[in-house]
Amino acid sequence: MNDNFGHHVGDTLLKQLASRLKENFGTNALICRWGGDEFIILSKTTNKKQVEIIANKINTLIESTFIFDGYKIDLKASIGVSIYPNHSQSIEELISFADVSMYENKHTQKTDYVLFSKDLAEKVQRDFALSSAIRRVVPRKQLNLVYQPIIDTRNGECHAVEALLRWEHKGKAIPPDVFIPLAEKHGAIREIGYWVLEKAIQQQKLMMQDGLNIKICINVSIVQFEDAEFVNTVRNMIDKYQVDTNLFHIEITESVFSSDKPKLLQAIKQLQTLGFFISVDDFGTGYSSLSVIQDLAVNIVKIDRSFVNKLDSNGAAIIKAVMLMANELNYKVVAEGVETVEQKNKLKTLGVHYLQGYLFSKPQNYMDLTNQFGASFQSIAETTSMQ
Repeated sequence: MNDNFGHHVGDTLLKQLASRLKENFGTNALICRWGGDEFIILSKTTNKKQVEIIANKINTLIESTFIFDGYKIDLKASIGVSIYPNHSQSIEELISFADVSMYENKHTQKTDYVLFSKDLAEKVQRDFALSSAIRRVVPRKQLNLVYQPIIDTRNGECHAVEALLRWEHKGKAIPPDVFIPLAEKHGAIREIGYWVLEKAIQQQKLMMQDGLNIKICINVSIVQFEDAEFVNTVRNMIDKYQVDTNLFHIEITESVFSSDKPKLLQAIKQLQTLGFFISVDDFGTGYSSLSVIQDLAVNIVKIDRSFVNKLDSNGAAIIKAVMLMANELNYKVVAEGVETVEQKNKLKTLGVHYLQGYLFSKPQNYMDLTNQFGASFQSIAETTSMQ
């Protein structure tokens, strides 16, 4: 708010919000500004139904348009609730638990408010433990790469692999959709990202020594691109291991372009100049699909699994449109999340070039992959590359 309209507008907004809360709850509750844009309302009720009524009333008050100095501003609240004595008899703990619940509501936005619970407490404790551990995964050698094949629809052979990161913590596999956001949030993703790049490059070196020239697709976080030394670091890794850059696809998601777009475009084009291919992952889920294709001479577009899952409805129409663009703009298309023979056949009929999913193989280590697809790898070394 302050960044968009200035501190004067932000301060006035807070005063108006405080007035609304006081007018509606002043006689039945204690209202405090906790800091920043956070308020605490201490109500006398412990009835859950009444708590729900209060939360809904707060949402209504905050979502009603604020008007002043010619501005019309719409806000949305994130509300967390804790109840005495169910959750604690300590006012400090009750505030802390409500705060935790509020951040859960802000993160998920699935309900009008979040009530503190034992499950939420365990989740917070687990996330705190993982947040501390994620900073030490590289020196402790807890990370591992697995590879999922990408299948050529023309001949059914494995034509590339995607490198996927795995983390085992205290004997338990932590899902990537849990630890990657934590790594990004707590500043560990840069070190982890460089580990992934170097490990994949090392693996490519071993493949070359085995007489294979299979492409490896590597996901790169927006945080990597924000590093001014990113391109130079990647160049140094390539020089160190003496591998061919045209055997790598750097995978980016459309969300990276929500940041400093010119800077990102420059870094990506520098990678292309070095010989790397560029893939746009989860295509169609971001806000900038067409502009990404326009601004970058991308080599591969990966259609998100959500469209593959809807092939019987509007998913097929979207994939047809992607294929029309692919033919005009000269890029290849991979469909992700293929799990059934029916999906495979429909995607092949639509002209999709490559398929990836559990129908063909789950992500697995390099040795298991070569045992399953060794013949394909050998034939790939004798035929044309993916692009």
